[in-house]
Amino acid sequence: MKPAALLRLAVLSSVATLAATPPAHAASDTAESSRLVQSEMEFARRLASRFAYVELAEEVIASLESRDLNDSQLEGLGLLKCDVYASAAKAEGNKDKRLELYGSAIDSYRKFLEDHSRSDYIPAAQKSYVDLVNQYGRILEMQLEEVIGADADAARATIKEVVDGGLELITDLIDDTAGATSQADKNERWRLMLYQGQMLLTLANVADDGTYFFSRAESTLESLALEAGDTSVYTFNAYLLLARVKMAQSLYEEASDFSEYVVSIVLPDNDEARQLQGWDDLTFEEKVIRWSLAEQAMSLVIEAYQLQDDLPTACHYALHFYNMWKTEGFDIQPQGHLSLLAAARALVDSDGYVGGTLTGGNLAWFATPDEMASEGFSGNRNARSALDLALSIAQTVNDANKGNTLQTRAQKVISEIIERPGVVVSPDILFEAAQGDYFAKDYSRAIRGLKTILAQLDARDEATQRIYAPKVLFHIGDSLRKLERPLEAAMAFRDGATKWQGDPDYDEKIANGYYRAIGTARTESANDPLLENLYLEAENILRNVGSQTGTITFRQADRAYASKDYNEARKRYLEVEEGSNDYEKAVVKAALCLYKLEDTVNAKAEFTRYLDVYVQDPRTKPVDATKRSVREESMAIARFYLGRIAYSAGDWAEVIKQFETYAKDFSEQTDYAPTAMYMLTKAHLSSGDLGAAKRVVAAMREQFGTHERTGLTSLQIFDALKAEQEEAEASGDTEKARALKEQMADYLRLANALASEPSFNNMRKESTLWIELGQWTEAETVLNKIVSQFGTSQADDVDRFVRPDLGLVLLELKRVPEAYAVLDPLIPKEESDTRKASSITVGSWCRAVTGWLEGDGTTIVEVPGTGGLEDLEIATGFLRKLTDSEGASEKYTADWYQLKFETAYAYWQWGKDDSEQTSNAKVLIENLQSLTADTRLGDVADKCGNDTLQRRFLWLLDKVR
Repeated sequence: MKPAALLRLAVLSSVATLAATPPAHAASDTAESSRLVQSEMEFARRLASRFAYVELAEEVIASLESRDLNDSQLEGLGLLKCDVYASAAKAEGNKDKRLELYGSAIDSYRKFLEDHSRSDYIPAAQKSYVDLVNQYGRILEMQLEEVIGADADAARATIKEVVDGGLELITDLIDDTAGATSQADKNERWRLMLYQGQMLLTLANVADDGTYFFSRAESTLESLALEAGDTSVYTFNAYLLLARVKMAQSLYEEASDFSEYVVSIVLPDNDEARQLQGWDDLTFEEKVIRWSLAEQAMSLVIEAYQLQDDLPTACHYALHFYNMWKTEGFDIQPQGHLSLLAAARALVDSDGYVGGTLTGGNLAWFATPDEMASEGFSGNRNARSALDLALSIAQTVNDANKGNTLQTRAQKVISEIIERPGVVVSPDILFEAAQGDYFAKDYSRAIRGLKTILAQLDARDEATQRIYAPKVLFHIGDSLRKLERPLEAAMAFRDGATKWQGDPDYDEKIANGYYRAIGTARTESANDPLLENLYLEAENILRNVGSQTGTITFRQADRAYASKDYNEARKRYLEVEEGSNDYEKAVVKAALCLYKLEDTVNAKAEFTRYLDVYVQDPRTKPVDATKRSVREESMAIARFYLGRIAYSAGDWAEVIKQFETYAKDFSEQTDYAPTAMYMLTKAHLSSGDLGAAKRVVAAMREQFGTHERTGLTSLQIFDALKAEQEEAEASGDTEKARALKEQMADYLRLANALASEPSFNNMRKESTLWIELGQWTEAETVLNKIVSQFGTSQADDVDRFVRPDLGLVLLELKRVPEAYAVLDPLIPKEESDTRKASSITVGSWCRAVTGWLEGDGTTIVEVPGTGGLEDLEIATGFLRKLTDSEGASEKYTADWYQLKFETAYAYWQWGKDDSEQTSNAKVLIENLQSLTADTRLGDVADKCGNDTLQRRFLWLLDKVR
């Protein structure tokens, strides 16, 4: 049964169970029923928004509708329907269906807002509605570029209708946020102003005379920039929208000014600017934030300069964007693909040349070949026409955007290039790109590029054809083989083997490929006479191009082995003639067949006989490089499986004997050697030699630093160290326990970095260790990775454990606004919010809001919080509850006094905005003086073991009096 079907059964079973539960006690059941309804509604929302299971969400909603819901629950269900329609629209792959769903979602929000004007859900509905209107308007505007005539007129009418309604509401919402004081409220205001600017621009673009809308858009965006400040991301986005406004009005110089300013900040284009901006000191995550702005900005910069007929500058920015993409390893989002297309158009129009390597980050534009050569760029890999690069860029965008408007735009650029009179795209460039896709295992894309080269070769001379045809056909055939399309692969290889013989590098490769592919096709289509004849042809070709006697038999054995017919494979391996290149490997693989047949006794005997008798006989010494290579591989296989047999039997001494020098003896065996070292580590650990096990891992780090087995081996060391660390802690040896934790964290970091799939539990263990060690930067790195990789699939665990830890770490790093942004969504601030935040999470959030003191009490250092009147009031309430809940049984302890101080400090911070609260801080401290009968609060110092907190209390008392 498919996962979606299993989920459907689970959902319906859960809903049916809940619906069938009879009431037991009226009052408690009412509350429980309300909780269950809310839980089911949230579940439906997650099904739609996180997993795109829209139909399942609708089934949950239908089940809820059949129940006896109160008015508030019915309103919540109404909003949930709107949200599910919106999720369906965003998840739909079909373009036409997507537009239809967007329209339905817009209508459903409108109806909800009209029918429930006094509902508590109105703010959430308004926010979702304006978000959707802004997205829908932009999608329709892009769609407008693909239609003409009556269809274009209809699209404009739809845009105006949709955006007008959203614009009226968003204007009211912006007015409501005037005078916002908290950062969260300001961010929401600025987000709405960006939406308003975009909607006004959209309306201007579809209006007969957009002057009024352009003017309003400019006014809104300029106001936003003034409010948010020069370096705010909202200001950058406002400048980019202003650039679009100017572009739409044909004010290209002003458009380039706005957009170029953003690029100069987020993606500096020269060494001086990079140094000034501190680019090389930024983390990759910080660079990604800037890159996302550059993706939006660069198309504007390039197009603006292009429309000013300043093609050198347009091409400079086009290649700067391309260079940074390739060298920094950024992902490309849709806006980035728009910028790549803008880059391609500029290069096409420039009619120039590009020097530099495609992945070296040094591409530069030149007007003539002589200028390019004078800068030292020559040869196929370092010099090309601008058209060649433009075509490669357009193909990249085309292949990454199947079925959407970006693909249509890319196809237009490609057509423009191909249709240019006299344009001939270099086969070298096309082959380089196709081979890159081949090595990246994107075989379908590689095939498309390679077939383009074949089409070109038809018009070339025979000499050029002979250079390219064999290697192109080989790569096509091998790509098809790896895509498990053996008959098509065989035909591609056959074309190369029968028409283009004579290439010393590819003749045998193609013959081997033909033989293997047609053999697979023959196996899958038994008794087909045509395939039998082709198989015989392939055998003859393989013999004729110089393969040694025994090769065919060996390959037949390999084919049987691959199909797990180990008896047939062993029979064929034993038929390989002594003296052939494959003989020794056949001997070893015949023994390996016994191992696969679980006859380990005889397998071990044959492996041992090969190593101790055949290899030691001087008469069998290899006489050429090929046979020396085969011997090394054969010995590696025999030694590996002797060690593996011992490993399975728990014979650790034998494992150590076989594998102690394995990686050194067989350094080319990049698959066997890491696995051997993994088993060697287990053998050392099982023998009680942790030091030897550590030395193996150290060697693996050096020799196989990126291999998954190195990570798995590190996990073995981690487990062994953990046992030692727990013993040290139990015995009270805290110094040793900490030292072991440092080692554990290092090994676990390596294991997590090399894991084939990220492990939530192992990454949590690593982050916890860094926190316990006070290594905040390392902890932040791991926690951010967990959020990125598991924020959707394990959202509940991330919210319960990971984000609170991340907030704590950011506080320790004194990045208070970032900590607040992480923690604030986790805090239930209203009675209707049924979530439960831990006291630690609440305490961290309060600390982010109020700030805190540092220093030994003699020297006081204030670390400011984010503040905000509403948040300070909530934080003070939380702190009061924490002291109340803990104080009943733990009054007058160090922790209790600390909470009391934090509460008083919160009152003082609150008092800066509401002077009445300052007296509450004063009363709280004076009450402590009274309760302890000591105006100097000496009991605080006694319970804390030092006078730091006592001094802080007295310092704060001076401030609030």
